[in-house]
Amino acid sequence: MTTQIQVVLSEEYTKQLEKQIEKVIDRVIENKIAQMKPYKRYLTRAELCKFLSIGQCTMDKLAQAGLTYAVLGNRYLFDIEEVYRILETLKK
Repeated sequence: MTTQIQVVLSEEYTKQLEKQIEKVIDRVIENKIAQMKPYKRYLTRAELCKFLSIGQCTMDKLAQAGLTYAVLGNRYLFDIEEVYRILETLKK
């Protein structure tokens, strides 16, 4: 035999509960996004291409959109935060 209990909440309490649930969901989403980001901020050209699953032509398009790099020795390093910003501007 199962017993069912019905709970009736006031409209104000329901709104407060919804806000709290939204905050929890936002935190979970932020944590998941943070886990998806690469473990380092600066990537080589090969690492960036692999991370984004793109080729040289697409890298050239990112450069045309303003992607810059830092040179360290014989390595070209791309700032992943800048890549994210440029990708946001390219959204349609």
